[in-house]
Amino acid sequence: MRSLVFGRYRRVAVFSLLLVLSGSILLTGGVIANHDAEASGDVRGTVTNEAGEGIENANVEIVGYGTHLSTTTDSNGEYTLRDVPYDTQEIAVTQAKYENITSSVSISTTNSPVTKDVTLERTTGTISGTASSSGKIDGNIPDVDIEISHDNSKDQRLIDDDETDLSSAETTSSDGSYQIEVPTGTVELTAKQDGFKQFGPTTVTVTEDSTTTVDPDMEEDLTTVSGSVENTGSDSVRGATVRIEELEDGGSDIWPGLGPLNDTTDSNGAYTIDSVPVSTTSPEETRTIIASADTFVTEQESRTISNGGNTVDFELEHTDGALSGTVAQSVDGNDNIPLNGITVTVEGEKSVETNPDGTYTFEELPFGTHKMTVKHEDYEATSRQIEIKQGETAQADFAIKRTTDIELSIDSVSPDFWQTGDEVTVKYSFNETVYDTVDFNIDGIVSERTFDTEYGTFEGETTFTVPERQQINDGQYTVELSALGATQTESFEVSNVFDSEQAEFSETDYQSPAGDFVEVSISSGDLDEAYVMIGGDEDANGGNFENHIDVLRVSGDATFVINTRLVGSDRDSEDVYIPINGDVTSYAHSIGADSEPTGEFEDVSFENENGDEIATTLAQFRTQQGVSPMGSPLQANRYQLVAGGSGTVIDRNDGIPDFRQPIARSNLVLTQPEVGNVTIYTLPPGPADQVDQFEDGGEPIGSGDIGSLLGEATETDQIARGDRILIEVQSSGMYGALFDQAASEQAAVADGDVDNIPLEQINTLLERHEGIHIGLTTTEFGGPNHGGSTLQFDNVDSSDLRVLPDDTADLWDNTDTLGSDPLIGGFYIVIDTRGSDPFNNQPQDGDELTFDIAYESPPDERYTYPDYSFGTPPDPFDPAVSEVDGVEHFPYYGASDTTERASNSFVFEDPYIDYGETTLDGELIVAAEAGSVIAGETNIAPGSQVEMQLVASNRPNPQTITIEQVEISEDGSFEVTEDFSAFEPGERVEVEFYSQGRLIDNRLIDRRGVRVVDDLDNPSNFEIESLTDEAEVVRGQRLSAIETTIVNSGEIADRQLVEFDLNGETIRDQSVTLDGGEAASLDLSEEFVVLPVGEYNYTVRTEDDERTGQLTVTEPDSENETQINSIDSEGPTQSEAPGSGDPSEPDPEGLFGIFGIRSRDVAVAATVTGAMHLLGQWT
Repeated sequence: MRSLVFGRYRRVAVFSLLLVLSGSILLTGGVIANHDAEASGDVRGTVTNEAGEGIENANVEIVGYGTHLSTTTDSNGEYTLRDVPYDTQEIAVTQAKYENITSSVSISTTNSPVTKDVTLERTTGTISGTASSSGKIDGNIPDVDIEISHDNSKDQRLIDDDETDLSSAETTSSDGSYQIEVPTGTVELTAKQDGFKQFGPTTVTVTEDSTTTVDPDMEEDLTTVSGSVENTGSDSVRGATVRIEELEDGGSDIWPGLGPLNDTTDSNGAYTIDSVPVSTTSPEETRTIIASADTFVTEQESRTISNGGNTVDFELEHTDGALSGTVAQSVDGNDNIPLNGITVTVEGEKSVETNPDGTYTFEELPFGTHKMTVKHEDYEATSRQIEIKQGETAQADFAIKRTTDIELSIDSVSPDFWQTGDEVTVKYSFNETVYDTVDFNIDGIVSERTFDTEYGTFEGETTFTVPERQQINDGQYTVELSALGATQTESFEVSNVFDSEQAEFSETDYQSPAGDFVEVSISSGDLDEAYVMIGGDEDANGGNFENHIDVLRVSGDATFVINTRLVGSDRDSEDVYIPINGDVTSYAHSIGADSEPTGEFEDVSFENENGDEIATTLAQFRTQQGVSPMGSPLQANRYQLVAGGSGTVIDRNDGIPDFRQPIARSNLVLTQPEVGNVTIYTLPPGPADQVDQFEDGGEPIGSGDIGSLLGEATETDQIARGDRILIEVQSSGMYGALFDQAASEQAAVADGDVDNIPLEQINTLLERHEGIHIGLTTTEFGGPNHGGSTLQFDNVDSSDLRVLPDDTADLWDNTDTLGSDPLIGGFYIVIDTRGSDPFNNQPQDGDELTFDIAYESPPDERYTYPDYSFGTPPDPFDPAVSEVDGVEHFPYYGASDTTERASNSFVFEDPYIDYGETTLDGELIVAAEAGSVIAGETNIAPGSQVEMQLVASNRPNPQTITIEQVEISEDGSFEVTEDFSAFEPGERVEVEFYSQGRLIDNRLIDRRGVRVVDDLDNPSNFEIESLTDEAEVVRGQRLSAIETTIVNSGEIADRQLVEFDLNGETIRDQSVTLDGGEAASLDLSEEFVVLPVGEYNYTVRTEDDERTGQLTVTEPDSENETQINSIDSEGPTQSEAPGSGDPSEPDPEGLFGIFGIRSRDVAVAATVTGAMHLLGQWT
């Protein structure tokens, strides 16, 4: 084969020689080869650059065949390779100025000849540098045009081609720098910028993948601009400023250090500006030359600047002046009515008319003195001289007098007679060309209105409604219409008819616990005021008169809140009767019951039905009615509410007080205060005054947030340290005392949306003799040396302790006690346990704390006020009684009532985690698999933000798995599923359990080791590997024949109970601990049996496995039989065969009876065997 190859080459050489001799020429664009006549084809194509031009002298070869399959491209970039073996070949193309390329080509019988065109990427280098100047223009020059010209025309076309990334031009950046990529070889570089001579061209040699630095040194090209400045009369203008605009304010970026360029004309008006940049670029840039002078219009000229000096002359025009002002009508000496359409004339020039706001303006008036005139057919003409100065605006204001009547009239008013609620229409007309508004007013009914009218004749109308009776008095009222100082009026009478049926209370009965707040609303109809009597009727059982009478004055429709705890005391009216809408004032609590009616109550009188005066004061009227001084706060009962249209109070013939003109009736029903249930909840950790556990510094929570708190709360009897405690308390009858002074100042009480109960007010309430106890304290201690903990209500921040009143009756199953819409129906206490501030001492782990609320009352006593004279009200919190054995008096309990209380307890604990799957050492067990489950329980509050982190720290790069969403259920359990396949079984891993929102040092709840196993369902497995299937023992001998082996086939150590049952009854159990893979052998070698002869089944049992065997008890030898018989003669506990006897009869000897021996016979048995044991420990 080798000789054949050599022969082939030889024939080729001879053939080539013959071609030469015959004058034939072998073209370099193609090559012919013969490869042992193996199948082959041709490859042809064109090698081009990125611009699509053919590349000459590029070497093209089939890789692996050397020069036998290679050629070079012709002048058009074309090539041909012949006899290329059929196959997928690698074709390589190289050229000195281009990047080499290798590509694949497939040749076969179906595609030969193959066309393979190749595009080569030109090799390039980089030219960079910085353009600068060091003359008067000093610094780096931005925006310089850098241009490149390549000495190779084909390369230049490549640069200019839009399809390539190359460019023949670049512009310097703000710091004068540039960088441009060009094909390797020789190029010429030029740099151009306006105001500079051209740099270059300079020749630069560019080499492949390298940077050549060329820093253009730009030579500035400066010249002068000069000329003269004259006015339009050809007079020289001295002191004019001529400047180059492009070089104002410190110069230009492209000419650093140059400028500003300006000059001031001399006495001949001449100027010269040096160092003006010449317009050197194409197209030429212009310079703007500006000439300005006082009292002249500024002129400018833009032109190109040539070298050798430039002349620019200016002719400036003088500036004109301007005039503006206002024209108004003088009314009562005040120039305050601007006029429209007034003609203003400047003599010899022009005229203008005033605008609607009375202003006028003249532009471009010649300077000098001018006569101006203001005139209108309805006004007196006025003239004056005005001086106009160049470039200034003169001001001239005029006040002119009216010479004709104002055409203003009230055409009609209907209806003629007015009553409350009537709609009144007023029609009017106005005819003016200089003014377009009129003013309308009815004193006491309609405040002043302004109507827009049209210029010229206008007819308009307006309507209004006569106010309600309480807002307007009967009498005469005047409609007034005015404009331009003229006024038209018409008077009308208002007379209302009294309608008492419109007056009413909002409720038939207002119900609330005694001592709390109740809201009352009254509509007084068409009255502007009304009076309300409270009390004075018979009590709810029809017996004695209620021990209270007071008269209230209300203004029209009114809503007010009564603090029933303070009624009849010495407190001010606004503390007892708190106004919400309208005004309310109490006779007794303002002027005093022993004062004669005065001020707001001057219309109050006390009469009998005949109209005779029976008392001069409210105190005297109370005496007349048989009402004695109040001995205690207003008690649970019914009290009448009567509204009167006048202040005349009468004693009816039936002895019941009433109004002469009663217009509405209702009742105030006070119920007995109660203490309801106390419920304990837990909340996730956070500030006590925020709903969101992670919000700090937001708006503190109020009663409106109770629903949100309960939505996150969980009822509980254990609280984990760091969680919040929420205590829900049902109570009534204590809130009037709690808010005794804050009510009138705190709108929260008044509008039913109480923000919170200030802690100092709770503290004050508990310090008073009010018979109210509220406390949270330790009742059982979790450990020694602990003084207990008590919740404090003073000197505590609201973020640690917040008390919220419940403004609903939602806490109560029976709302009759509270009424339909109570202002306060209970309260909630929120406690942050992260620190110790709410308590005098921080509760300890295991402490039991009890919340207790009580209304106290000693037996056979009641709350009473000191004796006082009629008309002198008592201090509401200074009773005439003292504590009895430490027990105070609740104001609403009688002598037969006793203390009523409610309480609830919880255990305060340190937070803990109990995982469901752990080793004996408490390590968490997880499976190294996807979907592995971790379950457990905790005492931290459900809803807490919790996360777990498992870390394999024994690796060079520790593996960490974080479980961010751990949901704590209401029962404290949690379960998460995670992929732990990244851990290896047996690998050392730690788990950390975090609870966010706690103090930083307390966020880590639990840290422990983790045992990673293959199978979480069976981490340990106690199998019974072997057990004696059948055993035979002589009665009276040891049970050494029964043996078993227990093996832990799981991965972790565990402890299980192994049981031994004989004849269905457990005779032995033992706790056995085994590591993973460890085994233990157990037997009954120390057990001694004196069971009757027979067969018995026995069982060995673990938690995971169970196996059985059979025991046969045989007759003993003569020696043992003698001993056993003596035992039997004592009356053995069990001598029957297995299964005989009465199964219902109890076995008094326990397990000893199974072996046929009493406990007192153990010593006898020992004498038979030496050292044996009944129910001894397994070995």
